[in-house]
Amino acid sequence: MTDDFGKANVAWLARQQVNPNKVSEPVSGLDSQEAAIIAQTYRRSLAPKDSQPDEKKQQVLLLQQDEHGRLTQTKVLAPSVPKE
Repeated sequence: MTDDFGKANVAWLARQQVNPNKVSEPVSGLDSQEAAIIAQTYRRSLAPKDSQPDEKKQQVLLLQQDEHGRLTQTKVLAPSVPKE
């Protein structure tokens, strides 16, 4: 084998090693769960005080007549804005 065999691998692995002299900095920003909680709390704070929270709102039942005039339940509509 030649003298330069594996030099690329050695150089690549040397760059992958942790620098013990580097000072680590705290992570800034929010993760997705924290951001979702803050967004939900913000939306609730904007809602009128006499309104019901999202969990307690009543669902709307949609009915339609079939070809024989009987009332049947329609398919559930997809939400316009999906919950996170």
